[in-house]
Amino acid sequence: MMTSWSATPVLPERWPWGTLRLGSWLLPSFLALALAGLALAVLVVTGSSVLLGRNPLLPLALAAIGAALFVAQGLRRRRSSGIERHAVLPSLLLLFSAWTALLLAARLPVLPTLDLLSLGLALQLAVGRLGCTLAGCCYGLPASWGLVHPAACGQPPAGVRRLPVALLEAGGWLLIAFSLALALATAPAGTALALLLLQYGLLRSVLEPLRGDPVRRWHGLRPAQLQAAVGLVLGIVLTHLCRNRLLPAALDGPGPDATWAGVGEPVLLAIGLLAALWLLRRRDLWGGAILRLPEERRLGLEAFALSLLDQPPSRQVQVRQLGDLRLGVCRQGSGPFGEWQISVQRRQPPLSRAEAEWTLETIAAALTDQPGPAPLVLGGADGLFLIVLADPTIPPSGTVRHGADDLNLPEYFLPLLPASAPDWRPFHHN
Repeated sequence: MMTSWSATPVLPERWPWGTLRLGSWLLPSFLALALAGLALAVLVVTGSSVLLGRNPLLPLALAAIGAALFVAQGLRRRRSSGIERHAVLPSLLLLFSAWTALLLAARLPVLPTLDLLSLGLALQLAVGRLGCTLAGCCYGLPASWGLVHPAACGQPPAGVRRLPVALLEAGGWLLIAFSLALALATAPAGTALALLLLQYGLLRSVLEPLRGDPVRRWHGLRPAQLQAAVGLVLGIVLTHLCRNRLLPAALDGPGPDATWAGVGEPVLLAIGLLAALWLLRRRDLWGGAILRLPEERRLGLEAFALSLLDQPPSRQVQVRQLGDLRLGVCRQGSGPFGEWQISVQRRQPPLSRAEAEWTLETIAAALTDQPGPAPLVLGGADGLFLIVLADPTIPPSGTVRHGADDLNLPEYFLPLLPASAPDWRPFHHN
């Protein structure tokens, strides 16, 4: 049978939607990729500074200051409106304005340093937009091709195929980063910054009409379209000034009186160090969503699974408490088609899909001696998750049936009926 193009692709179902598991740690996919993008940007900017014969600590200090400004801006918006939101182009303009003022005050080269920071920002945003894709934000309009975000993302509505706008923008940022690297090596100072503004203005102008997230419009235009127009104008003006060498000489170097430059650089480095320490101390910003899965919990889950082998479950649901987790188990079917249904629930704090999968996969691995994803995971109401396993006490017959008749489900699993649990995610083994 031919599979239609509108069917849900297998590959996106295997992506770490919403949350990523690294060993015994769980962290939001967006945060994981944001940190990965930051690490990549730091490596590239440091290496480029060394290759160009410049002090690599200066752009790193300015990057720390920029990150602190970005976070402070988000905190101010959260206090005023209750929602923390960031727009790329206004944030870029804020950062470049602050960096320019600091470099001018310190009598240090402005344009060469901003070019290096432009390359780092392009790489950071390329990886960051991949995080947007996995988080489900910045999504596109409904379409016949694209990505279907599962309910684990939280938004947009699951089961709707949408244009992968964030993924397309990530690819655009990679191309921008490549052009900036070429400009750093071959073009006059300031060219990379001009290309960043110009190309991102063009990229956002093309992709913004394809966005599906609701925003307030001004005369039919989305705010980002107006911001992209500002970026285009700034990029065109800066490109003209760079090509015709009309920029002030002070932007290229310290100028005639370079006495303050010898003092200004250590001052900027000290400010950058303070900004980095402030960011590290604000663990509520980057560490609050990170969860470590304790070894004691894994051992307890394995002991729970082994107890089921000693005393197999019956059709009556058995509920056991393991710490803050509520585990339920029952048996459905009979003979070689028998299967076990094992659920996990935690109301406060709500159980995430990633932690639920880790919990249920640990139980399944202990029952079957085959580590890996469980055959089936259902997500229901009130933080309830379920796996369905072939009865491990019966030798496999070659035919495995998953999914019991909904009419025969015990009351404990009623929240998992299709009406309340549209998110059905099978695991595919390669």
